[in-house]
Amino acid sequence: MQVVKYLDRISISMDTTDVDLAERVGRHRMDRVIENIRALSAVFPSIRITTVDFGQPLDCVREFVREIRATHYVQKLFKKPDYSVVYTLFPVPQLNYPTNLNYKCMGLASRMVAYNIKGVKMPCCYIKDTSVYPGYDEIIEIFNDRYNTIPPKCCVGCVKLQPVALSYK
Repeated sequence: MQVVKYLDRISISMDTTDVDLAERVGRHRMDRVIENIRALSAVFPSIRITTVDFGQPLDCVREFVREIRATHYVQKLFKKPDYSVVYTLFPVPQLNYPTNLNYKCMGLASRMVAYNIKGVKMPCCYIKDTSVYPGYDEIIEIFNDRYNTIPPKCCVGCVKLQPVALSYK
């Protein structure tokens, strides 16, 4: 809890508070997670709960968000191949990108830093499969290269990924 004094805000991914559903989708020890978020909310006033809507009932999460006086953001399930690593109930989409375009991440402008449950530093919270993640600095470098026509695998399918015409100036 000592680290909270260095943070402006905290965003926590929580798709359900239902212990049984959490177990079925690979989220273990939900009772402990809820207990820890309650303790955190007692000492840190600016918490956002982010929920990926994959068709589950959301009332339990909304009730918990109200209880801890947090803000709530519900995100639709992205059609990202790397989401299938976490959300195993869904088919993996096959996405191809034209190689005559450059790709920019519209989310990188905020310079947000996210950490996954394993403590891996990431430039956003939409990266799920760290086995195809090149690293924070490498992601920034890829998107800063105006001649790069291949988006990082961990970003394929993300709504923040936007095509830009190649510029050879």
